Amino acid sequence: MARPRRFSEVTGYVEGLSDRMLSQRLAELEDAKIVQRAADVSHRSVPVEYALTEKARALRPVLEAVQVWADRWIPGGAAVR
Repeated sequence: MARPRRFSEVTGYVEGLSDRMLSQRLAELEDAKIVQRAADVSHRSVPVEYALTEKARALRPVLEAVQVWADRWIPGGAAVR
């Protein structure tokens, strides 16, 4: 929630998530106005970043509560971070 993330950064947050699946989910979240996709065409490799929208940031208390629950009840601390 702190800052926009590149696709390659997001892939590291969920073990076993394929690039294809992540791409599909990000597109769905963009359609739902949860994330905003921004491409910097001034670079040769066209880096893309995903940022949370105001709608998504409003979910912060909910996600933090889920994290507290996961820390307590899921062995190994499966995170939503």
